[in-house]
Amino acid sequence: EAVLDNMIGFSSDGQHYRFREYNEEALLAGDVLFARWRPYTDVAVESWMYWQDDHHVRVHRITTPRRLVTVEGGFAIPRPPGSADGHRAEPGEAIIRTPTDLSALFDLSPSLQRGGKAQIAPPNTNLVAAKTLVPQLVGDVPEGVSVLACAVIAGPRSATLDTLVEAGRRAPPDLAELEDRIARLGRPI
Repeated sequence: EAVLDNMIGFSSDGQHYRFREYNEEALLAGDVLFARWRPYTDVAVESWMYWQDDHHVRVHRITTPRRLVTVEGGFAIPRPPGSADGHRAEPGEAIIRTPTDLSALFDLSPSLQRGGKAQIAPPNTNLVAAKTLVPQLVGDVPEGVSVLACAVIAGPRSATLDTLVEAGRRAPPDLAELEDRIARLGRPI
Protein backbone atom coordinates (compact mmCIF):
# COMPACT_ATOMS: atom_id res chain seq x y z
CA GLU A 1 0.00 0.00 0.00
CA ALA A 2 2.97 2.35 -0.44
CA VAL A 3 1.70 5.63 -1.92
CA LEU A 4 5.02 6.77 -3.48
CA ASP A 5 3.67 9.89 -5.15
CA ASN A 6 6.07 10.77 -8.02
CA MET A 7 8.88 8.48 -6.94
CA ILE A 8 10.13 4.91 -7.23
CA GLY A 9 10.50 2.71 -4.18
CA PHE A 10 12.20 -0.63 -3.61
CA SER A 11 11.35 -3.39 -1.14
CA SER A 12 12.97 -6.65 -0.13
CA ASP A 13 9.78 -7.93 1.52
CA GLY A 14 6.97 -6.25 -0.45
CA GLN A 15 5.84 -4.34 2.66
CA HIS A 16 8.55 -1.84 3.62
CA TYR A 17 9.81 0.46 0.88
CA ARG A 18 13.05 2.41 0.55
CA PHE A 19 13.36 5.38 -1.78
CA ARG A 20 15.80 8.15 -2.64
CA GLU A 21 16.94 10.11 0.39
CA TYR A 22 19.99 11.72 -1.17
CA ASN A 23 22.00 11.66 -4.39
CA GLU A 24 25.56 10.43 -4.65
CA GLU A 25 25.76 12.44 -7.86
CA ALA A 26 23.34 14.76 -9.66
CA LEU A 27 24.01 16.22 -13.13
CA LEU A 28 22.01 18.34 -15.55
CA ALA A 29 22.58 18.33 -19.33
CA GLY A 30 20.09 20.70 -20.97
CA ASP A 31 16.70 19.13 -20.32
CA VAL A 32 18.07 15.79 -19.02
CA LEU A 33 18.47 15.32 -15.28
CA PHE A 34 20.64 12.45 -13.99
CA ALA A 35 21.07 11.13 -10.44
CA ARG A 36 22.97 8.23 -8.90
CA TRP A 37 21.59 7.04 -5.56
CA ARG A 38 21.14 4.03 -3.28
CA PRO A 39 17.93 2.83 -1.60
CA TYR A 40 20.07 0.19 0.19
CA THR A 41 23.85 0.19 0.64
CA ASP A 42 24.21 -2.74 -1.79
CA VAL A 43 21.71 -1.49 -4.42
CA ALA A 44 22.70 1.23 -6.92
CA VAL A 45 20.16 3.19 -8.98
CA GLU A 46 20.97 5.54 -11.86
CA SER A 47 17.98 7.68 -12.85
CA TRP A 48 17.42 9.93 -15.88
CA MET A 49 14.43 12.23 -16.34
CA TYR A 50 13.53 14.42 -19.31
CA TRP A 51 10.54 16.09 -20.97
CA GLN A 52 9.09 14.76 -24.19
CA ASP A 53 6.09 16.55 -25.70
CA ASP A 54 3.41 16.87 -23.01
CA HIS A 55 4.83 14.31 -20.58
CA HIS A 56 8.09 13.42 -18.91
CA VAL A 57 10.08 10.19 -19.13
CA ARG A 58 11.85 8.48 -16.25
CA VAL A 59 14.53 5.83 -16.72
CA HIS A 60 16.12 3.82 -13.89
CA ARG A 61 19.04 1.40 -14.19
CA ILE A 62 19.07 -0.76 -11.08
CA THR A 63 22.01 -2.92 -9.98
CA THR A 64 21.01 -5.27 -7.18
CA PRO A 65 22.40 -8.48 -5.62
CA ARG A 66 18.86 -9.76 -4.91
CA ARG A 67 15.30 -9.64 -6.25
CA LEU A 68 13.39 -6.50 -5.27
CA VAL A 69 9.78 -5.37 -5.52
CA THR A 70 9.29 -1.91 -7.07
CA VAL A 71 6.47 0.60 -6.99
CA GLU A 72 6.71 3.76 -9.10
CA GLY A 73 4.10 6.45 -8.66
CA GLY A 74 2.85 9.19 -10.92
CA PHE A 75 1.24 12.49 -9.96
CA ALA A 76 -1.30 12.37 -7.14
CA ILE A 77 -4.62 13.98 -8.00
CA PRO A 78 -7.42 14.95 -5.60
CA ARG A 79 -9.93 12.17 -4.94
CA PRO A 80 -13.50 13.43 -5.35
CA PRO A 81 -16.16 12.56 -2.77
CA GLY A 82 -17.93 9.26 -3.32
CA SER A 83 -16.66 6.13 -4.99
CA ALA A 84 -13.31 5.98 -6.72
CA ASP A 85 -14.12 5.26 -10.35
CA GLY A 86 -12.71 6.44 -13.66
CA HIS A 87 -9.47 4.53 -13.49
CA ARG A 88 -7.82 1.91 -15.64
CA ALA A 89 -5.02 -0.28 -14.34
CA GLU A 90 -3.69 -2.92 -16.73
CA PRO A 91 -0.35 -4.49 -17.51
CA GLY A 92 1.94 -1.65 -18.53
CA GLU A 93 -0.32 1.29 -17.67
CA ALA A 94 -2.27 3.07 -14.96
CA ILE A 95 -4.71 5.87 -15.86
CA ILE A 96 -6.84 7.78 -13.37
CA ARG A 97 -9.55 10.23 -14.43
CA THR A 98 -11.72 12.29 -12.10
CA PRO A 99 -14.30 14.90 -13.09
CA THR A 100 -11.53 17.54 -13.14
CA ASP A 101 -8.14 15.80 -13.40
CA LEU A 102 -6.21 13.10 -15.19
CA SER A 103 -2.95 11.34 -14.19
CA ALA A 104 -1.26 8.41 -15.95
CA LEU A 105 1.86 6.25 -16.14
CA PHE A 106 2.87 4.07 -19.10
CA ASP A 107 5.59 1.44 -18.78
CA LEU A 108 8.36 1.86 -21.38
CA SER A 109 10.75 -0.67 -19.83
CA PRO A 110 12.79 -2.48 -22.48
CA SER A 111 12.56 -6.01 -21.05
CA LEU A 112 10.60 -6.09 -17.78
CA GLN A 113 6.89 -5.35 -17.71
CA ARG A 114 5.17 -3.85 -14.71
CA GLY A 115 1.51 -3.95 -13.83
CA GLY A 116 -0.67 -0.88 -13.43
CA LYS A 117 -2.33 0.05 -10.18
CA ALA A 118 -4.76 2.82 -9.27
CA GLN A 119 -3.73 3.58 -5.69
CA ILE A 120 -6.48 4.96 -3.48
CA ALA A 121 -4.16 6.67 -1.05
CA PRO A 122 -4.93 6.75 2.67
CA PRO A 123 -6.08 10.19 3.85
CA ASN A 124 -3.43 12.83 4.59
CA THR A 125 -0.58 11.23 2.64
CA ASN A 126 -0.36 14.32 0.41
CA LEU A 127 0.32 17.93 1.38
CA VAL A 128 -1.96 19.49 -1.25
CA ALA A 129 -5.09 17.34 -1.03
CA ALA A 130 -6.31 15.35 1.98
CA LYS A 131 -7.53 12.45 -0.20
CA THR A 132 -5.79 11.46 -3.42
CA LEU A 133 -5.51 8.88 -6.19
CA VAL A 134 -2.08 7.90 -7.55
CA PRO A 135 -1.38 5.87 -10.71
CA GLN A 136 1.41 3.35 -10.12
CA LEU A 137 3.48 0.73 -11.88
CA VAL A 138 4.30 -2.33 -9.77
CA GLY A 139 6.76 -5.13 -10.54
CA ASP A 140 9.85 -7.07 -9.59
CA VAL A 141 13.45 -6.64 -10.64
CA PRO A 142 15.69 -9.72 -10.56
CA GLU A 143 19.20 -9.76 -9.19
CA GLY A 144 21.70 -8.20 -11.56
CA VAL A 145 21.15 -5.15 -13.75
CA SER A 146 17.66 -4.10 -14.88
CA VAL A 147 16.28 -1.05 -16.67
CA LEU A 148 12.85 0.39 -15.92
CA ALA A 149 11.31 3.32 -17.80
CA CYS A 150 7.96 5.08 -17.94
CA ALA A 151 6.09 8.03 -19.44
CA VAL A 152 4.36 10.21 -16.84
CA ILE A 153 1.62 12.77 -17.46
CA ALA A 154 -0.95 14.73 -15.49
CA GLY A 155 -3.32 17.54 -16.33
CA PRO A 156 -6.93 18.58 -16.59
CA ARG A 157 -9.51 15.93 -17.44
CA SER A 158 -9.89 17.60 -20.84
CA ALA A 159 -6.53 16.14 -21.93
CA THR A 160 -7.22 13.53 -24.58
CA LEU A 161 -6.70 9.91 -23.69
CA ASP A 162 -5.35 9.32 -27.20
CA THR A 163 -2.34 11.52 -26.40
CA LEU A 164 -1.70 9.54 -23.24
CA VAL A 165 -2.01 6.17 -24.92
CA GLU A 166 0.32 7.31 -27.72
CA ALA A 167 2.92 8.29 -25.10
CA GLY A 168 2.68 4.77 -23.70
CA ARG A 169 3.28 3.11 -27.07
CA ARG A 170 6.64 4.73 -27.73
CA ALA A 171 9.83 2.73 -27.90
CA PRO A 172 11.94 2.45 -24.76
CA PRO A 173 14.30 5.40 -24.25
CA ASP A 174 17.79 5.14 -25.77
CA LEU A 175 19.92 4.61 -22.66
CA ALA A 176 23.22 4.89 -24.56
CA GLU A 177 22.14 8.29 -25.90
CA LEU A 178 21.20 9.49 -22.41
CA GLU A 179 24.54 8.28 -20.98
CA ASP A 180 26.46 10.00 -23.77
CA ARG A 181 24.61 13.28 -23.29
CA ILE A 182 25.29 13.30 -19.53
CA ALA A 183 28.97 12.37 -20.09
CA ARG A 184 29.46 15.20 -22.61
CA LEU A 185 27.24 17.94 -21.23
CA GLY A 186 26.41 17.04 -17.62
CA ARG A 187 27.06 19.73 -15.03
CA PRO A 188 26.84 19.14 -11.25
CA ILE A 189 23.79 20.56 -9.55
